[in-house]
Amino acid sequence: MRRLSSRVPIRGRGYTLSSMACGPLRCNTFAVICDATRQAVLIDPSTHEPHEFEALQEHLDGTEVKQIVLTHGHPDHVAGLLDAVRTWPHASVHIHPLEMENFDNAADLGQRFGLRVPTNLPKPTHALHDRQILRVGDSIEFEVLHTPGHAPGHVSFLDRRAPPTAENDGSVIIGGDLLFRGSVGRTDFPNSSPDDLLASLRRIYHENCDESIVLTGHTSATFLKTEKEKNPYVGMALERTNDWFRIAKDRNGWE
Repeated sequence: MRRLSSRVPIRGRGYTLSSMACGPLRCNTFAVICDATRQAVLIDPSTHEPHEFEALQEHLDGTEVKQIVLTHGHPDHVAGLLDAVRTWPHASVHIHPLEMENFDNAADLGQRFGLRVPTNLPKPTHALHDRQILRVGDSIEFEVLHTPGHAPGHVSFLDRRAPPTAENDGSVIIGGDLLFRGSVGRTDFPNSSPDDLLASLRRIYHENCDESIVLTGHTSATFLKTEKEKNPYVGMALERTNDWFRIAKDRNGWE
């Protein structure tokens, strides 16, 4: 796996964050390991081939995987969940309740994209909700932010803390399929919403500084400032009126 902490400025936060692009759609799996306790969080287990899961298992050897958390329930993001739960049976599995329809249909939807998703995916054990704080070990602390659009229960995981030793005082955002380099997650699925996706982009920018790092569900990491300058979808979101954003916040129950 690729240790992001040695490639993008997120060192000094007390954990090591690594990623691996998996499967035909090159979906990113993230592993976050507390440096002090060796307890870990696995985000979007997207492993598709046996050698991919073997690499993940080797990377997490000697750790205690406490949580498996999902940005959403699409097949490319959950394809490796069965292997993960079998390997780390004591880990809790977390998803937003509005994603259960996508999660339950992941195997069928996966066939459309040439993905081999088990039909017997283990059921999530915990529901994620907006503004929830997830803590693992001494140093891992992510805020759950509801960011629908690509999927109704899509969430992002944010580390807003900026320790004095951190190289970058912006947030670390694990954003799933909300925002990519120069693009965004597709919104042509039956339960997607282009309007909600733009509102979620507006929310991310409203609550985080431009120096924040975005670790995407596909493609490599980027920065909010980079996407503000180059991404047309971000431009559309930020140009919308405050009244439009207020209506979107009310519709989604955001604080």
